[in-house]
Amino acid sequence: MHQIIVCWSAAYISLNSTLQAIFGNRIFLFIFTNQALSLFKWFEMKKYIVSFCILLWVKTLHAQNVSNLKVPIKYDYNNSILSLSILNPFQTPIRVMVTSGDSIVDSRFNNRVILLAAKQDTMITVREIEHKPSLIFKVFFGDPSRVVSLKPMALPFPKNRSYKVLQGNLGKFSHNSISSKYAIDFNLSIKDTVCAAASGYVIGIVKHNNIGGNNIKYYDYANYITLYHPDANLFSQYVHLLQNGAFVELGEYVKKGQAIGLAGATGFTSVPHLHFNVYKANITGWESTPTTFDDGYTSIEIRRGEVLSTKE
Repeated sequence: MHQIIVCWSAAYISLNSTLQAIFGNRIFLFIFTNQALSLFKWFEMKKYIVSFCILLWVKTLHAQNVSNLKVPIKYDYNNSILSLSILNPFQTPIRVMVTSGDSIVDSRFNNRVILLAAKQDTMITVREIEHKPSLIFKVFFGDPSRVVSLKPMALPFPKNRSYKVLQGNLGKFSHNSISSKYAIDFNLSIKDTVCAAASGYVIGIVKHNNIGGNNIKYYDYANYITLYHPDANLFSQYVHLLQNGAFVELGEYVKKGQAIGLAGATGFTSVPHLHFNVYKANITGWESTPTTFDDGYTSIEIRRGEVLSTKE
């Protein structure tokens, strides 16, 4: 019996924080329902068309939180022909890697990444497949082959405001991994305004959480907004936001300096603050990257205790 990895009856797969810590924002789908397997056997016996819709949950990387974003995939197997359609619903490029235990399928995909531009879809057909193959999908945000354009960003709060840095780049507490090493924690208070550091699209948003604290059990309970900046080929993320404190919606275009939400203390944190991070795509997902700001600051030079101010 060949396994087929699917989502069934609107049951969606979400990786836990342990897998995220190990694999970053890559996506792995595994068998998870006996009912689906029974149906596969019935289809195989009856030699009917097997058609499944797979809805991948994309985990966007963050030092303390993840995002669940849906990538629909339609999978068909009929008369030894494998058909795969993928839709990118986001305003950012995505990469989908497809692998299996079938040598013909593997040779067709060659462990390669299928790159889809923003809002693009694709259909791939593989012929002469003797059995329904096991498929493993990995999904990545961004296109690392594109050049990153390093332009100064706005500080992530309104003009004529000043905030102290609680933790800077390469901070010992939590800014010490490839996904967080250039993050900055600002001491925004609850309900202080958070602003977009650059113009771009909202590609990730969580706003329903209302708990937080200095315990790892709150890791996945941070509210946040993730933006993609196509001009720069970079991403920015704003974390620990107030419950229902987001002013924007998924897919919305925002302008540099625009108010996008309210600071809070959700997720794994001991005090209210804004966790701000800039990412670029790499071959395994995302990595934190340094940036400069309009007001003359350079992220790699910002230190804990320093007060940063925005100007008109």
